[in-house]
Amino acid sequence: MMPLKRRLTAMAGDESGFTLLELVVSAVMSIIALTIIGSLFFNTFTVQNRVTNNTSRTSAGQQVISEIEKNLRSTSVLTLASDSDGSLLLAQTTNAAGVTSCGYRAYYFAYASPGAIYTKTSTSTITKPNAAALKSSWKLMIDKVGRYGSEVPFVLGTGASAGVVTIHFSITVPKARSIELRSSAVSRLTKLETSQC
Repeated sequence: MMPLKRRLTAMAGDESGFTLLELVVSAVMSIIALTIIGSLFFNTFTVQNRVTNNTSRTSAGQQVISEIEKNLRSTSVLTLASDSDGSLLLAQTTNAAGVTSCGYRAYYFAYASPGAIYTKTSTSTITKPNAAALKSSWKLMIDKVGRYGSEVPFVLGTGASAGVVTIHFSITVPKARSIELRSSAVSRLTKLETSQC
Protein backbone atom coordinates (compact mmCIF):
# COMPACT_ATOMS: atom_id res chain seq x y z
CA MET A 1 0.00 0.00 0.00
CA MET A 2 1.21 3.42 -0.98
CA PRO A 3 1.62 6.04 1.73
CA LEU A 4 -0.83 8.95 1.67
CA LYS A 5 1.80 11.57 0.80
CA ARG A 6 2.90 9.66 -2.29
CA ARG A 7 -0.68 9.16 -3.42
CA LEU A 8 -1.48 12.88 -3.14
CA THR A 9 1.70 13.75 -5.04
CA ALA A 10 0.81 11.27 -7.80
CA MET A 11 -2.70 12.66 -8.08
CA ALA A 12 -1.48 16.26 -8.22
CA GLY A 13 0.75 15.46 -11.17
CA ASP A 14 -2.06 13.78 -13.10
CA GLU A 15 -3.46 16.24 -15.68
CA SER A 16 -6.29 14.10 -17.04
CA GLY A 17 -9.12 16.65 -16.11
CA PHE A 18 -10.75 19.43 -18.16
CA THR A 19 -9.21 22.86 -18.55
CA LEU A 20 -11.18 26.02 -17.89
CA LEU A 21 -11.25 26.79 -21.64
CA GLU A 22 -12.75 23.37 -22.42
CA LEU A 23 -15.45 23.89 -19.77
CA VAL A 24 -16.34 27.34 -21.16
CA VAL A 25 -16.52 26.04 -24.76
CA SER A 26 -18.74 23.12 -23.76
CA ALA A 27 -21.02 25.44 -21.74
CA VAL A 28 -21.38 27.82 -24.72
CA MET A 29 -22.13 24.91 -27.08
CA SER A 30 -24.75 23.57 -24.63
CA ILE A 31 -26.40 27.00 -24.42
CA ILE A 32 -26.49 27.28 -28.23
CA ALA A 33 -28.00 23.79 -28.57
CA LEU A 34 -30.64 24.50 -25.92
CA THR A 35 -31.50 27.83 -27.58
CA ILE A 36 -32.02 26.12 -30.96
CA ILE A 37 -34.15 23.38 -29.42
CA GLY A 38 -36.18 25.94 -27.44
CA SER A 39 -36.85 28.07 -30.51
CA LEU A 40 -37.95 24.98 -32.45
CA PHE A 41 -40.46 24.13 -29.71
CA PHE A 42 -41.68 27.73 -29.59
CA ASN A 43 -42.10 27.89 -33.39
CA THR A 44 -43.90 24.55 -33.39
CA PHE A 45 -46.39 25.74 -30.76
CA THR A 46 -46.90 29.04 -32.62
CA VAL A 47 -47.64 27.25 -35.90
CA GLN A 48 -49.91 24.78 -34.11
CA ASN A 49 -51.93 27.65 -32.56
CA ARG A 50 -52.23 29.36 -35.94
CA VAL A 51 -53.43 26.15 -37.62
CA THR A 52 -55.87 25.52 -34.77
CA ASN A 53 -57.29 29.06 -35.13
CA ASN A 54 -57.65 28.67 -38.91
CA THR A 55 -59.33 25.30 -38.53
CA SER A 56 -61.76 26.38 -35.81
CA ARG A 57 -62.77 29.59 -37.65
CA THR A 58 -63.21 27.71 -40.94
CA SER A 59 -65.26 25.04 -39.18
CA ALA A 60 -67.46 27.68 -37.55
CA GLY A 61 -68.06 29.33 -40.94
CA GLN A 62 -68.91 26.00 -42.54
CA GLN A 63 -71.38 25.25 -39.75
CA VAL A 64 -73.11 28.59 -40.37
CA ILE A 65 -73.37 27.87 -44.09
CA SER A 66 -74.61 24.34 -43.39
CA GLU A 67 -77.33 25.62 -41.05
CA ILE A 68 -78.46 28.26 -43.56
CA GLU A 69 -78.53 25.69 -46.37
CA LYS A 70 -80.51 23.22 -44.25
CA ASN A 71 -83.11 25.83 -43.32
CA LEU A 72 -83.44 27.22 -46.85
CA ARG A 73 -84.27 23.79 -48.31
CA SER A 74 -87.77 23.94 -46.85
CA THR A 75 -88.37 27.55 -47.86
CA SER A 76 -91.23 28.57 -50.09
CA VAL A 77 -90.88 32.37 -50.06
CA LEU A 78 -87.58 34.29 -50.02
CA THR A 79 -87.02 38.00 -49.54
CA LEU A 80 -83.68 39.79 -49.65
CA ALA A 81 -83.06 43.35 -48.51
CA SER A 82 -79.59 44.92 -48.56
CA ASP A 83 -78.40 48.40 -47.70
CA SER A 84 -75.17 50.01 -46.49
CA ASP A 85 -75.59 48.51 -42.99
CA GLY A 86 -76.19 44.88 -43.89
CA SER A 87 -78.17 42.22 -45.75
CA LEU A 88 -81.38 40.61 -44.49
CA LEU A 89 -82.40 37.26 -45.94
CA LEU A 90 -85.94 36.36 -44.89
CA ALA A 91 -87.24 32.84 -45.48
CA GLN A 92 -90.85 31.75 -45.07
CA THR A 93 -90.94 28.07 -44.26
CA THR A 94 -93.20 25.26 -45.42
CA ASN A 95 -94.42 22.28 -43.48
CA ALA A 96 -93.99 18.62 -44.49
CA ALA A 97 -97.10 18.66 -46.70
CA GLY A 98 -95.70 21.59 -48.66
CA VAL A 99 -98.38 23.99 -47.44
CA THR A 100 -97.04 27.42 -46.63
CA SER A 101 -96.99 28.04 -42.91
CA CYS A 102 -96.43 31.38 -41.31
CA GLY A 103 -93.04 30.59 -39.86
CA TYR A 104 -90.13 32.89 -40.61
CA ARG A 105 -86.41 32.52 -40.27
CA ALA A 106 -84.17 35.48 -40.96
CA TYR A 107 -80.44 35.80 -41.41
CA TYR A 108 -78.86 39.20 -41.01
CA PHE A 109 -75.31 39.92 -42.13
CA ALA A 110 -74.15 43.07 -40.29
CA TYR A 111 -71.42 44.86 -42.22
CA ALA A 112 -70.16 46.97 -39.28
CA SER A 113 -66.61 46.07 -38.34
CA PRO A 114 -66.15 43.38 -37.16
CA GLY A 115 -68.98 41.92 -39.22
CA ALA A 116 -71.30 39.24 -37.91
CA ILE A 117 -74.11 36.94 -39.00
CA TYR A 118 -77.23 36.70 -36.84
CA THR A 119 -80.38 34.60 -37.04
CA LYS A 120 -83.91 34.87 -35.71
CA THR A 121 -87.11 32.82 -35.96
CA SER A 122 -90.64 34.12 -35.54
CA THR A 123 -94.26 33.43 -36.41
CA SER A 124 -94.60 36.96 -37.78
CA THR A 125 -92.56 38.66 -40.45
CA ILE A 126 -89.12 39.89 -39.41
CA THR A 127 -87.76 43.32 -40.29
CA LYS A 128 -84.23 44.65 -40.50
CA PRO A 129 -82.87 44.94 -36.95
CA ASN A 130 -81.25 47.93 -35.32
CA ALA A 131 -78.19 47.60 -33.06
CA ALA A 132 -80.28 47.21 -29.88
CA ALA A 133 -82.48 44.50 -31.45
CA LEU A 134 -79.42 42.56 -32.62
CA LYS A 135 -78.16 42.34 -29.06
CA SER A 136 -81.50 41.54 -27.45
CA SER A 137 -83.53 39.31 -29.78
CA TRP A 138 -81.19 37.95 -32.46
CA LYS A 139 -78.86 34.98 -32.03
CA LEU A 140 -75.22 35.48 -33.05
CA MET A 141 -74.13 32.72 -35.43
CA ILE A 142 -70.57 33.91 -36.12
CA ASP A 143 -68.60 37.11 -35.68
CA LYS A 144 -65.46 38.59 -37.26
CA VAL A 145 -66.72 38.02 -40.78
CA GLY A 146 -66.81 40.37 -43.72
CA ARG A 147 -68.02 40.72 -47.25
CA TYR A 148 -65.70 39.13 -49.76
CA GLY A 149 -64.56 42.11 -51.81
CA SER A 150 -67.55 44.23 -52.77
CA GLU A 151 -69.95 41.30 -53.15
CA VAL A 152 -73.09 41.09 -51.04
CA PRO A 153 -73.15 38.00 -48.79
CA PHE A 154 -76.57 36.72 -49.92
CA VAL A 155 -77.63 36.61 -53.58
CA LEU A 156 -81.01 35.33 -54.77
CA GLY A 157 -81.14 33.58 -58.10
CA THR A 158 -83.67 34.72 -60.68
CA GLY A 159 -85.30 33.15 -63.72
CA ALA A 160 -84.05 29.59 -64.19
CA SER A 161 -81.99 29.98 -60.99
CA ALA A 162 -84.99 30.97 -58.84
CA GLY A 163 -84.74 29.23 -55.50
CA VAL A 164 -80.95 29.28 -55.44
CA VAL A 165 -79.33 31.39 -52.73
CA THR A 166 -75.60 32.02 -52.95
CA ILE A 167 -73.87 32.62 -49.62
CA HIS A 168 -70.46 34.27 -49.84
CA PHE A 169 -68.35 35.84 -47.10
CA SER A 170 -64.86 35.88 -45.63
CA ILE A 171 -63.75 34.94 -42.13
CA THR A 172 -61.14 36.94 -40.28
CA VAL A 173 -58.45 34.83 -38.63
CA PRO A 174 -55.94 36.50 -36.27
CA LYS A 175 -52.42 36.75 -37.75
CA ALA A 176 -53.50 35.09 -41.01
CA ARG A 177 -55.17 35.87 -44.29
CA SER A 178 -58.96 35.93 -44.44
CA ILE A 179 -60.64 32.70 -45.44
CA GLU A 180 -63.27 32.85 -48.20
CA LEU A 181 -66.38 30.69 -47.90
CA ARG A 182 -68.94 30.30 -50.70
CA SER A 183 -71.88 27.97 -51.10
CA SER A 184 -75.26 27.73 -52.78
CA ALA A 185 -78.48 26.52 -51.22
CA VAL A 186 -81.49 25.34 -53.21
CA SER A 187 -84.96 25.81 -51.76
CA ARG A 188 -88.35 24.44 -52.74
CA LEU A 189 -89.14 27.97 -53.77
CA THR A 190 -92.56 28.61 -55.19
CA LYS A 191 -92.76 32.39 -54.96
CA LEU A 192 -90.25 35.17 -54.70
CA GLU A 193 -91.03 38.15 -52.47
CA THR A 194 -94.71 37.27 -52.06
CA SER A 195 -96.14 36.01 -48.84
CA GLN A 196 -99.41 34.20 -48.23
CA CYS A 197 -99.54 35.19 -44.55
